[in-house]
Amino acid sequence: MFSLTDRIALVSGSARGIGRETARTLAVFIEAGVLANVQALDQMLENMTPLGRMGQPDDIAGVVAFLASDAAKFMTGAVVTADGGFSTI
Repeated sequence: MFSLTDRIALVSGSARGIGRETARTLAVFIEAGVLANVQALDQMLENMTPLGRMGQPDDIAGVVAFLASDAAKFMTGAVVTADGGFSTI
């Protein structure tokens, strides 16, 4: 498993390497830990997350659709975080 720093380096490095070739570098990383179904852990994470709930597929779908669209055609190598505010704690 790669750390967040490794993932960011992979995406930004790829963007620098192929950006002028008219390709955009996009990556979506979804954490799905082996303990995802443990109720106590789920409840703890929900309580810690500023939005107060775990993310659902439709929470991420809009971000992915935006990144894949022409609306994001000038973006490459960026890190867009959609985690319900969890990374702010």
